[in-house]
Amino acid sequence: MPFPARFRRLAASASRGMVLDVTVFALNLLLMRQLARQFAAIVRGASAGDGGAKASLIAYLLLMLVLPAAGAVLGRWHFHRRRAARGQTGDADAAAWGCLLNPAFYLAVSLVIATSAAVMIAQQLFGEDINQRAGVFLPLMLGVLVFSIVQTVLVYRYLTPPRGPPRGAFWRGPRSEALGDACIFLNMILFQVIWNVVISGRMTRIGGWEDLAGRVFFVWFVSILVYFPPRIFYLAEDVHRPRSWATMLLATSPLVLHLLGVI
Repeated sequence: MPFPARFRRLAASASRGMVLDVTVFALNLLLMRQLARQFAAIVRGASAGDGGAKASLIAYLLLMLVLPAAGAVLGRWHFHRRRAARGQTGDADAAAWGCLLNPAFYLAVSLVIATSAAVMIAQQLFGEDINQRAGVFLPLMLGVLVFSIVQTVLVYRYLTPPRGPPRGAFWRGPRSEALGDACIFLNMILFQVIWNVVISGRMTRIGGWEDLAGRVFFVWFVSILVYFPPRIFYLAEDVHRPRSWATMLLATSPLVLHLLGVI
């Protein structure tokens, strides 16, 4: 098969999840550590009082909260058109595997990640004692909670077939689908940058094969949990494909290798 034809096949709707996984793998292998260092530099600038750095951190947090909802709204119609073309009807989550697409699970994971990111960023904006400043800390946590709930509702509305086609031509056209995919890809990159910052330090010396196996399992398990919320849009389509789980493991493998000091 000629390369252009193979590329078009790879970029087809049914392969979006695999394209995302391969993209994240390449970024984690080649670029993500540099992006994490740049993010850390912005954090240090915000801590030093740089107004531009503070604005960047606020924008970063808002994007993490808004992009999943935007991707869900923009891509919903196109997602269910693809399912209908394959003869699939009903809610996507009803056909999914286990509890992975349960909204309570999604809300819990995304809320933990969003809260951790919000506290880390707020400490640079308002000081390390942010948790002792009720006038700032409580509204921040309430805002993250509300955003996370709204985000979860919109994401799971994405999994439910619309009653009819959208009214506007934009929502039915390819531009909304492309913009929705861009939101999903960018959201994944933001999540990966945060996770790379969190695990940027190296572990202590490995004490043996059991210690090595335990560390690999723990880091990979948490990496997959962090990977799950942005991946859910495509996981709803390819959750039953074994190669999807293989490419998800591939996407997060550089993180494990880096933390263990291999790369």
